[in-house]
Amino acid sequence: DYSPKFFNKKYVDEFITATDEESFGNVRKLARQYGILVGGSSGAVLHGLLTYSPKFKKNDLVVALFADSGKAYLSKIF
Repeated sequence: DYSPKFFNKKYVDEFITATDEESFGNVRKLARQYGILVGGSSGAVLHGLLTYSPKFKKNDLVVALFADSGKAYLSKIF
């Protein structure tokens, strides 16, 4: 796997992986249920968020960024 030189793993608590099936399933769910059109990496972000969510405490502030649009993936994911 590729990591840029400035990336330092010591600042990462945990890595969560997502399969294409999990990522694309989340992309479709976001589109159908919420009208949010995102790409595959955003589906992976949602998978990580949902996987990690049981560890959240009541007053935790959680931010998830969906950095890509699904516009370029209309024929591939949807």
